[in-house]
Amino acid sequence: MTLLTPFFGVITALIVVPLLLLLYMLKLRRERRDISSTLLWTSRTQDLRANSLLQRLRLSPLFLLQFLLLLMLAAALMGPILKEWSRPSGRVVFFIDQSASMQTRDAPDARTRLEEAKRLAIAQVELWQGGGLFAASPPEVMVIAFAQEPSVRIPYSTNLARIREAINAIEATDQLTLLAPAMSLARAFSVAQSSPQEAEASSQVNQANNFAPTMQLLSDGNISDIAELVLRNGEVISWTRCGDPNTINQGISAAGAERRNDDPSLVGAFMTLRNDAQTGAKREVQVRNNGTLIASASEPITIPPATGKGDTRVSGAQKLSFAPFTLVNSGVLSMNLLPEDAFATDDHAVIAIQEQQTLRILLAGNDPALESLLNSLSFATVQQISSSDFTKRISSDATWTESFDVVVCVDCELQSLTAGRWLIFGKPPAISNLNAYGQQTRQAIRAWKSDHKTMAQSQFSDLVVDRSAAIAPTSDWLALLEGSKGPLIVSGRDNNATVIYVAFLPLDSNWPFQRSFVNFTAQAVEFLGALGSAVTSESLEPGAMLRTRIARGSSNVSIQTPSGDRIAQTPTDGEIVFGPMRNVGVYKVESVDPLGKKKTRMVAVNLTNLAECNVAAANQLNIPAGDLQSTVIGLTALSIWPLLVSAALCLLIVEWFLYHRYGGST
Repeated sequence: MTLLTPFFGVITALIVVPLLLLLYMLKLRRERRDISSTLLWTSRTQDLRANSLLQRLRLSPLFLLQFLLLLMLAAALMGPILKEWSRPSGRVVFFIDQSASMQTRDAPDARTRLEEAKRLAIAQVELWQGGGLFAASPPEVMVIAFAQEPSVRIPYSTNLARIREAINAIEATDQLTLLAPAMSLARAFSVAQSSPQEAEASSQVNQANNFAPTMQLLSDGNISDIAELVLRNGEVISWTRCGDPNTINQGISAAGAERRNDDPSLVGAFMTLRNDAQTGAKREVQVRNNGTLIASASEPITIPPATGKGDTRVSGAQKLSFAPFTLVNSGVLSMNLLPEDAFATDDHAVIAIQEQQTLRILLAGNDPALESLLNSLSFATVQQISSSDFTKRISSDATWTESFDVVVCVDCELQSLTAGRWLIFGKPPAISNLNAYGQQTRQAIRAWKSDHKTMAQSQFSDLVVDRSAAIAPTSDWLALLEGSKGPLIVSGRDNNATVIYVAFLPLDSNWPFQRSFVNFTAQAVEFLGALGSAVTSESLEPGAMLRTRIARGSSNVSIQTPSGDRIAQTPTDGEIVFGPMRNVGVYKVESVDPLGKKKTRMVAVNLTNLAECNVAAANQLNIPAGDLQSTVIGLTALSIWPLLVSAALCLLIVEWFLYHRYGGST
């Protein structure tokens, strides 16, 4: 039991109880009357003869009832409540999880976990504010909503209406869950809103210490970086679990579509289903094109159960492919699992398919093998120019290359790169991030990044490079192919240029005679050209950045989100960067090109992250400081003072009855 206002009740009791005793012990001023004899009034005449102001206290039923009545009223003024989590002092930070898994409907009354978290947070704040007129000051409350990125919904405040409004305004996202950025944000606000003396003391020790707020985490516990959570001195965190640890989920873990190379008007679709349960599951599958049903399984699809336990647990998977269908123009392909389960977000996937179009490729330099390969690509047209003419052209018009979807350079002198997409062989461009420092002699292949789209379905173990440029790229560049003496193929960005750099010429190796040369070149052109239109439609994850190019001089550039909101954009060097994207669905990039023609490009965003889609709530959080168990808030509080007041009123009625029953003689 917790007393919200103990001192007020104690002070009241110290005042009223002695007054009651004094009233019963003071002598009464009696009315003088003549009587025939004092024989029957012995006790009264003794009191009259006594010389003291006070008389001996006589215990009576009325006195006991009045004594209990005053004690109950004093106890009620103390504000007693039964509560597992007592009122904190100082400051409290609520961390409310708004990630994808918090949309699971397994809370009481079919609420989502986020709705339950908001309800619990509001109930707790209302409890702290409900002490009455004489209650102690409630704590200052700050609310931070977090997923992949945190946001302060209200800084430290005691205004109940504003806190309630801020909590209710939190909306769900489809992003992953990261707690560390939210913790850093809370610490920054705690120091910023402290007094100058507190802030100075805190900065001297570089820790929160005495000014650290009490932190309350409301989440299902599916937090990607929880193992990295480190509490500073003085910091205290409590966790309230929202969700059921026994909730299971099936969903779509992968979805895609491809236009056929021999007939781009035909599109084939495929998907992979996932099952996290220990038993097999059956779900119906539907595929729709722009809302029209085009494919449906004749009977429910059986998804195998998950295998293993703990860290070795592997979800069951079932791959599906569908017969090609005709799609000449753009369209939105939606794949659905029916009926929806508790977590409906991954029961749906969308694929944005663009109109058929041909990539424009500029080949600068001379390499017969590369020229023959590029000309054989059915989805591209190639314009060739010599390296010397290329150098002259870009010297007079640096933006000329931006009219091409992909620029392929073979042993060209590149002092700078304009905005665009570049596939460069041989001489390294003048990019500081590459850190070119000379030449490397003959070397074999040590490793390659097989999961990258440009390296798929390729083997490089037999590749031997006689001569290559020596480079030491920075950490923000990705090494796709590693030789025995250093990187041979890297990928990265330089300002608004997307670059894949091959540190050797194809003819300085045995590469043109291998299948990997054909696969890599075609896939690199597709990757750089963001083909999604001619061959395949790419999908992004929530939290990713959307990057796309538009024609220079375009106007009325905007992005329409899945909710229908249209957000104006300002291109930089013909490129739009938008995000991070918060929700799944189709994003539309709309613009009007310099010729006045309206252009629309669609980008699909789907949730396929296995950690976020495993929606079983955590039993405990394993942090470096120890295991964090879930606590309950907002449910076990019971105010005792109304019961005490009711009992006091009952005693008052009994006291009134006794007084009138015995005529006040008791």
